[in-house]
Amino acid sequence: MIVCYLNADKKNINIETQRLMVTKWAAEHQDLPIEKFIENENFSTFTKHLSKETDTAVFANIVCLGSSFETILNNATLLFDHASSAVFIAEDLVITKKNKQKFLYALKIALKIRMSLFSITTKQALAEKKASGIRLGRKSRNKKRILDNQVQTIIERKLNGQTNAQIAKDLGVHQVTLYQYMRNHPEIRQTIQTKSG
Repeated sequence: MIVCYLNADKKNINIETQRLMVTKWAAEHQDLPIEKFIENENFSTFTKHLSKETDTAVFANIVCLGSSFETILNNATLLFDHASSAVFIAEDLVITKKNKQKFLYALKIALKIRMSLFSITTKQALAEKKASGIRLGRKSRNKKRILDNQVQTIIERKLNGQTNAQIAKDLGVHQVTLYQYMRNHPEIRQTIQTKSG
C-alpha cells in the first residue's frame, strides 16, 4: 500500500500544496498510485498505519517529518521501523530498505554538523559583541549603580535638609538602598559634614 502523510505544521507548506505535489507525482508515476491520504495526525500514530514489509510512505517534502533536524531524524528512524520505503518528492529522494541506513546516517551527520556550526557561530557572535564593547548577559538592575551618577544630587539635597526617604523616592530607589549606598561611600557623608558646618 502507498500512503501519503500530509503535515499540517505551520512551518511546512500548506496541506493543499502538499496534496497537489503528491497528486502530480502520482500522475507521473502511474505504477505507484496513492491509496490513502492521512493528514493532521501525530506522526507516531501515522506510522502505525504502515506495514514494514509492503508499505511505502510518500511525503511532499522532508519537512513533513518535522521542523528541526532532531525531529526529522527521530521521525525518520520511527518511519523505517514501520515502512519498507519512503519517497520525499521535493527533495527527489527515494529511500528503500537498501539505502535507509545510509539515509539515517546522513541525517545524523547533518545534525552533528548543524549543532557544531551553531555552537561555533554563537561563540563567534558573542566574542565579536564583547570585543566591540557590548556588555553581555542580563542588564544589571543594581540600584546602587544608578546612585553612582547621583552623588552630587544626593549631597545637594542633604545640604538642603531633605531626608533620606525624600531623596530615595525622588531618585527611584528604596531608602534602605540609599542608606546602604551612603554607608558604603563614607566620602559622601564627609562632604556633607564639611560643607554643612
